[in-house]
Amino acid sequence: MKTSRTDIKRNKQLTKLGYSAHKCMGYSKCTLYYGDHFLYEEKHTDGSTTVLLAKYHGRIKPLNQINKSDPTGWRILAQSCNTEMTFTFERWIDPKDVIRTNTGKGINPHIEKFFQHQIEKNGY
Repeated sequence: MKTSRTDIKRNKQLTKLGYSAHKCMGYSKCTLYYGDHFLYEEKHTDGSTTVLLAKYHGRIKPLNQINKSDPTGWRILAQSCNTEMTFTFERWIDPKDVIRTNTGKGINPHIEKFFQHQIEKNGY
């Protein structure tokens, strides 16, 4: 997955989620590897939240701090899908917002094809 941003550092290293930030349920693990799928909680300005499915495409970090109060740590570079599963979009996600992980082996092949099709269709 490409990103149009040039003011970033990016790599494909794993992300450790930590037990306090991650609910290790069932087959879920506390580490994300390149290509893993996961559920995360997206917070909205009105205080509501939505749980979305995403695919892990590595780590991303801004090179410059926009605001002194903003953290400049590593974020998850994710390909997220909307709730209707009709399109995907790029998101930078705080690891503490991850709810559950799923390795590439455990994901439905049709869902994996959907994510791949969106990358090919949109050119990212």
